[in-house]
Amino acid sequence: MAFAPAADDNSHMGQESNAALLKEYAMHLRVERGLSPLTCKSYAKDLEMYAEFLEQYERTLIAAQQDDVSAFMQHLREHSQESRSVARKLSTLRGFYRWLLRDKRIAHDPTINIESPKAWKVLPKSLPAADVSEMLQKTAAAANMPDADGIALRDHAMLELMYAGGLRVAEVVTLREEDLRLAVQSVQVRGKGDKERIVPIHARAVRALKSMYSVVGLSSCGARRRRADCNARCS
Repeated sequence: MAFAPAADDNSHMGQESNAALLKEYAMHLRVERGLSPLTCKSYAKDLEMYAEFLEQYERTLIAAQQDDVSAFMQHLREHSQESRSVARKLSTLRGFYRWLLRDKRIAHDPTINIESPKAWKVLPKSLPAADVSEMLQKTAAAANMPDADGIALRDHAMLELMYAGGLRVAEVVTLREEDLRLAVQSVQVRGKGDKERIVPIHARAVRALKSMYSVVGLSSCGARRRRADCNARCS
């Protein structure tokens, strides 16, 4: 008596070659999803590595099961792959198998319930306090030269502002004239998700900003920004 395959078993599905599947998926990524050539190349590299791993055990992409994916993740860890790299490869496999599932070429997604590495727990490295102090001293020395130009004053003001308020580079470079509240030693910042917040800043940052604007002028900075925005829109 023949038994029906388990719901989480793809072994009874068609035996399309790995090469043909990868070629078709690459076309899907380029044409239907409109991904860049570099992104498509990265996905292809991850999938080819996974296909080669499966072929060692005479398995195919379309017949792979959850144990195969788990074994591949373990293989990557044993070969000193960083957690971010493992997480990216798992994300690639999930996208590939979702595509197969939507196309009804497999009955079950083998990446379901596969735990992703906690790549987001890796903390960014911070500069030692001595290095930050040295950077501020160097930019301050350049800004305090009698012949200091606007660039030297700008660089020092940006560093002081980032250090004083804990701001990201993207937040500093997108500040507008009306965001500066130097009289009360604060700035209005737009962060991720376009969320606004008021950030208090140190008196040194205020002095650096005032020194910069005494040379380049608030209005000229605003005019340059408006011209840059216009050029960006018109290009």
